[in-house]
Amino acid sequence: MDIQRDVFIAQIFNFLLLFFLTKGVFGDKIMQVIQERKALIKKLKKADDQYIKMIALAEKQRDLILAKAIQQKEKIINDWKSLAEKEKQDMINLANIKYNLIIDEAEEKKKKSLTDFDRDREKLVVETSKSIVQKLFNTDKELQWKYLKTIEKEAKEWLKKHYQNS
Repeated sequence: MDIQRDVFIAQIFNFLLLFFLTKGVFGDKIMQVIQERKALIKKLKKADDQYIKMIALAEKQRDLILAKAIQQKEKIINDWKSLAEKEKQDMINLANIKYNLIIDEAEEKKKKSLTDFDRDREKLVVETSKSIVQKLFNTDKELQWKYLKTIEKEAKEWLKKHYQNS
């Protein structure tokens, strides 16, 4: 392959001519576009850096908001637990008061029933005794005298006992 010198020089000359013509006519515009592209790339790089910083800041804010929300949730849960415990204690106290009232009422009814029972029993014993004594006295005169003597003796002992002590 033989390179012809004249053709080679002409090719270089054409290239240089084309280059300078293009640079002269379009050079400023091409340089301007290149500069704009470099500025835009620089701006985009800065925007990417700012975007990364903003994302990091947003994540920190998100974490802070979530932490506050979790704390508030825990506080609300604890407040409700405390309120529920207080309500439970109030209900237990009210139940205890009602229980004590029921027990007291039952005790009163029991005392009244026992008093009524004792009174009725005494009446029954007295009535039965009267009936038995009356039947015995009506039939046996000697028994009447023994009974009266026993009552007299018990009355004398009671009088001695009470009047000697006073």
